[in-house]
Amino acid sequence: MDVWEYLVENWTLSVQSSSRGEFEAELNEYGKDGWELVSIVPQSNPNDFSSNRNQLVFKRRVVPE
Repeated sequence: MDVWEYLVENWTLSVQSSSRGEFEAELNEYGKDGWELVSIVPQSNPNDFSSNRNQLVFKRRVVPE
């Protein structure tokens, strides 16, 4: 049976946020550590349209020792 661990990161993306390439590079760094992005949960603020907070949920397999 597979066992997973999870990581939840809060990222703020806005009109002035990183380029697509920078975003992909950051995700690739997580991937190198074995993390797989499984979900993005929007955490929008109705009073502030200039930014968009998101929770990114990653998982990776726990390797038995």
